Order: sequence, then structure tokens, then C-alpha cells
Amino acid sequence: MEAIPSGLSTLLQKMEFIAMVPKNKKMCVNSKLFVDSSSWMDALYRGVSRETKQGTLKFIEETIQEGIRGISGYPGHTVLIISAFERMLTGMDNLSETYKNYPEIVSSLSVFKTDISIQISNFKQANSSHDLDQAVSNVRRLQMHIRETVLISSDDYADEQYRIE
Repeated sequence: MEAIPSGLSTLLQKMEFIAMVPKNKKMCVNSKLFVDSSSWMDALYRGVSRETKQGTLKFIEETIQEGIRGISGYPGHTVLIISAFERMLTGMDNLSETYKNYPEIVSSLSVFKTDISIQISNFKQANSSHDLDQAVSNVRRLQMHIRETVLISSDDYADEQYRIE
């Protein structure tokens, strides 16, 4: 597998950020931080930072669309994108739980998850199980590198209280 192009690296970092959303946390897409969904201080931080539920949905939707374009735009790295899509489902499930009292948000996340599932299914149907097993093996080696890159980036810019851990 060849080196990850910088544009793809940026996409994978966004996808990994979504995948890493913990339960009961909200995303701050501008600062790439997670904040406690029940904290007044964190709500104030999100307000001052102009973070909104709709902004979170827009970030996720744009990242998904960028990932779909990346499947054809980075043919040598498709398995990386598909693997990141699979991991995103967990973060989106966590967001659905966080926003369970907001049906519009939950329904949008549900549609996004369906779109991701379709992409994963299409990829798996187009590839033999042998090729997929080999590709997954390669992806697992690179996952740690991507996670380290995201964490290093957040360490450079985040306050201690909001750092991704």
C-alpha cells in the first residue's frame, strides 16, 4: 500500500473524529473537541464557540459525502475509507443517544448511518472475501497511526479540560 495522500489523511482524521465521539458527549467541530452534554460550562463553551446541533450534522454529512467521493478518488486506499466508515457508526450511535430528545437530529443521524451502511455493503459486494481480509489486515496497521495523528493534533490545540482522550 502506498503512502496516504494529504487530502485523504485530512478526510480520515475527520472520519476518526466522528468515530471517537464518546457516550454523553457533544462534538465541537471547530475545535475538534468533545464536551460533556450535561455540563452548563460546556454548553456555554459551545455557545461562545458558535457550535450547534445543526453544525454537527452538517460536519457529519459533509464528511460522509467527502468519504463517498474519496472511494473513487483514492482507489488505492478505498479500504481505509470503508474501515473509517465502519468506525464512524459507533460515534454516530453515541451521538444519537446524546441527542435522544431531539428527533430531528436522531432521524438525520439514522439516515446518515443508512448511507454509510450502503457504502460498506456496496464495497463488500464488489470485493472478494480474500481481498477484503488482506485489506483489513493492512488497515489495522494504519489505524493506530491515524488515531495517534488525531490525538497529537488535539493535544496541540486543546485545553486540558476538553482534550480528546
